[in-house]
Amino acid sequence: MGIAHALLRGRVAKRIGIEKLQMTRLLEALARTSILQYPVHMKHTTECVPDFQLASGNRRISIELTRVKFQDVEHGRAIQERGMKRTLSVTSLFPKPGGPRQKQDIIQDGFGMATWLFPSSPEDDERIWLKQARESLDAKTKVLARKDYARGDENWLVLLDPIGTIYSEHQTRKDNFSLLLAEFWSAEWFSRVFLQDTYFDWQMTFTPRESVMLHNEPTGPPKDVLVGSFHTDDSLFGS
Repeated sequence: MGIAHALLRGRVAKRIGIEKLQMTRLLEALARTSILQYPVHMKHTTECVPDFQLASGNRRISIELTRVKFQDVEHGRAIQERGMKRTLSVTSLFPKPGGPRQKQDIIQDGFGMATWLFPSSPEDDERIWLKQARESLDAKTKVLARKDYARGDENWLVLLDPIGTIYSEHQTRKDNFSLLLAEFWSAEWFSRVFLQDTYFDWQMTFTPRESVMLHNEPTGPPKDVLVGSFHTDDSLFGS
């Protein structure tokens, strides 16, 4: 059974659907690397931690998913999807003191003319992104420390980046995130971290020794690169 057919079939809640799409895109990219070994068995553990358990060859891998939190940006995109015809200024909806904006403030800040007349600097934008990324890493560090976290031979963390970058600027994001991760790496922490663009235009993988861009095919439909080697048999993982 191919990965896209196995993970993306049927109607599910939005959060579950996003998690399955994240894993589909990740495994499609990993299928072209030596990171993934065959056969592959997957279990989506929706009611406990971590989010996925993966058997890859002889390894048991626990995978936790999250996103770099930009609540107002995602609210702005939702407004746009519901029919707003103006262009969204993503960085104008970066977090500000006082907590999340109300809908009218999101429309004013994210779609108003002033957002284009007085843009923030790329350095300031990246500083804010790193602050939000740190908060996500801190939160998942606490999740990993829970007694009920089912650790594997390896423990992976996958972060969805709702901001992203254009491809020509991804190296700066990769370098800065790698420096941030250097503060977290330890024997008890995640052994590998992935960062995914919100539209899956790029994906990156990080370990204490390296950071690498994964080969990607963002313009095509989910590709069944694991046909015959991918299974969703939960029996391998127990109850």
